Amino acid sequence: MVLFDSGATHSFVSLAFSAYANISAKPLDLCMTIMTPMGDSMLVNRVYKSCLISVGGMDFLVDLLPLKMHDFDVILGMDWLASYYASIDCFSKEIVFHKLREKEFRFRGYETLVTF
Repeated sequence: MVLFDSGATHSFVSLAFSAYANISAKPLDLCMTIMTPMGDSMLVNRVYKSCLISVGGMDFLVDLLPLKMHDFDVILGMDWLASYYASIDCFSKEIVFHKLREKEFRFRGYETLVTF
């Protein structure tokens, strides 16, 4: 399950899902401290670079930080949303993407539509 989270500064992947997806991590130049909504802090020193994801049939790249979490497989944060000029329309419950030199793309949430 994927969460689009405008409150997250970065994008994350669960440790379990990263093992399942068989993707390789690279070391970060600097170790990061991640603060969770529960007030916990976690150190992150690796990143999964340029992971290909599909959202509603449209392909996107995302850098994912590994994070111990259970409720979601992936959290797509502001780093990713901003890189695709995404706008969140809360009333319509959709995200509008404005990829450069491409037609506007609208995504309405579905539970299992995001895949690796």
